Amino acid sequence: MFGKVFLGRLVDRLGNTKVFIISEFLMAFFILVLAISQDISTIIISSIILGMFTKGTVPILTAMVSESVDHHGRYEKAFSLNAVFVGMGSTIAPLFLGFLSDRYGIVNAFYTSSLLAIVATIPAFFYRRTQITPQNIS
Repeated sequence: MFGKVFLGRLVDRLGNTKVFIISEFLMAFFILVLAISQDISTIIISSIILGMFTKGTVPILTAMVSESVDHHGRYEKAFSLNAVFVGMGSTIAPLFLGFLSDRYGIVNAFYTSSLLAIVATIPAFFYRRTQITPQNIS
C-alpha cells in the first residue's frame, strides 16, 4: 500500500510515464542489490523497497492504458489486451527465470530480471512521445 501511495504522489507531480520509467530503473537497481548483497539487513530493506516499486507501478500501468485510448468504446479492447499480456508475462517470467536459475544460478536469474525491468521501459518511451496533450488536440 505504501508503494501505491508514494508513487501516486509522485505521479501527481511528474506524470505517469516519468514515474513508471524511474520506478523500473529503481527496480532494476534494487534487484541488483539483492543479487550481490550478503548482509541480511540490506536484503530485507531492499526487498521492501523493491516491493514498494513493484506493487506501486500497477495503478500507473492501468492509468497509462486508460490514457492511451480515446473515449469511444475502445477501453474494453485496451484493457483486454493489457490483461492478456500481463497474464502472459506473469506466467512466463517465473518459468523462464526458474529455468535460468536452475541452469545458470540464481544470481544470473536476478541479473536477467534486472535487465527485463529496464527493457520494460522501452514501450513507455514510445508512449510518452505519442501521448495526447492539450497542445496537439485539434
